Amino acid sequence: MLSFTVEQIDQDAFEPYLVLIDVADTKAPELERAVRTWSAILQLTGVEAVLERDEFEASDPWFGFGIRVGKKEVLGESAVVALLEEPSGPVVAAFIETLIAFNEKNKRTLDGGLVTHEEYETGSGAIEWLVKHDLTHLPLYLKYLATLDLEHTLEQVNVVLRLSKVYSAKQLEPLIAWARARSREQTQRE
Repeated sequence: MLSFTVEQIDQDAFEPYLVLIDVADTKAPELERAVRTWSAILQLTGVEAVLERDEFEASDPWFGFGIRVGKKEVLGESAVVALLEEPSGPVVAAFIETLIAFNEKNKRTLDGGLVTHEEYETGSGAIEWLVKHDLTHLPLYLKYLATLDLEHTLEQVNVVLRLSKVYSAKQLEPLIAWARARSREQTQRE
């Protein structure tokens, strides 16, 4: 059985529910274990599924991931991945793949997808970290974006702006082309 807690955390006038994994320290093996556990949590079903928790009965069905270091300090997803090194890429990519599958599975039943939130989408920190470290993860980012309700997001604009400081417009052409196509689709629906 997976060990985690769900707690509402105060983050800059934003109070998300974080699924927290206890870790002994912030060294790579513990952080990678936490990220692998995040993936396993997304795969739980039935009464064990995180969405079945009482916390989500009277709230938006949104949660993020984090860690609790030594029963005290709480770090959210972005802070966790920022502490990782490049060899952790496969673990983080597997988390994003699992998150994409989770979003696709829940998108229809949760009106646009679980992890869409006006402040921050679960996976944003992880996917940004991946793409910044290795542009070959850009197609994974596009798959991730396709699972979000982009009409109600602010964070992805910030992610793209930060990526544009690392890569040229030519390097980000697949993202630009994807955005143009998405915009045309949206215009045609209206």
